[in-house]
Amino acid sequence: MKSIYLFGLISTDVPRSLEWRKRAAKLLRSDAIVLSPLRGKENLKSVSYDGGITTSALTGCDIVLRDFHDIEQAD
Repeated sequence: MKSIYLFGLISTDVPRSLEWRKRAAKLLRSDAIVLSPLRGKENLKSVSYDGGITTSALTGCDIVLRDFHDIEQAD
């Protein structure tokens, strides 16, 4: 099965940058493994004070390493 990484803008100041990934994942999940940089960040707007770059649980470095791994795994 193919895997798809849903890259793009992530900003709590631009809500549609967060919402489109949910819709895409629903549409694609039967045909592909969907990798989203927002997994584990369901409440990003309430826990991020820098527009969605970091959270209290994840540093910028943590996020970059996880996302890089996901990109490497994607087709």
